[in-house]
Amino acid sequence: MLFNENKVTKDSLVKFLLAAARSGQLFDLENVVEKNDFYSSLDRFAEIAFKLRDQHRVLDVGSGTGILCGILALLGHEVYALDFF
Repeated sequence: MLFNENKVTKDSLVKFLLAAARSGQLFDLENVVEKNDFYSSLDRFAEIAFKLRDQHRVLDVGSGTGILCGILALLGHEVYALDFF
């Protein structure tokens, strides 16, 4: 888990998320919609994840494709999601 490290910055989080995305950990690499969602919202996702770094349990209401949920779960959060997608 990235947040166990002492000096996590938003920039280091972005680099971690880019590596996770490129390895297929966050979404199906062939899914163009999710790929576009991730890259167009990367800064926002990193900001949210950074602000939630001290929280264990997270509820994402309006989770859409679930990319943010995947990010938070990868970072070690217990994630719950709700969407009427």
